[in-house]
Amino acid sequence: MTKVILPIHEKSLQSIHEASRAESLKSFDQQHFGRHHAKKSVETLDEDIEKMFKNFVMANQYQSSKLCEALYVGK
Repeated sequence: MTKVILPIHEKSLQSIHEASRAESLKSFDQQHFGRHHAKKSVETLDEDIEKMFKNFVMANQYQSSKLCEALYVGK
């Protein structure tokens, strides 16, 4: 996700998020130890991924509004 150049279309951002999330969870699944610990860790990882995604959505909206404002103002 860190290589994403904002602003982009929301559907593209969602697709990138889903692919990155799946890749992260797959990698974690290959490396986890202990069933209980892994379940709790997966939940924490998933929460962190969602927080990061929300940050990207907000940053994307901000960049998009800056771009629209610049086009509207004519800068």
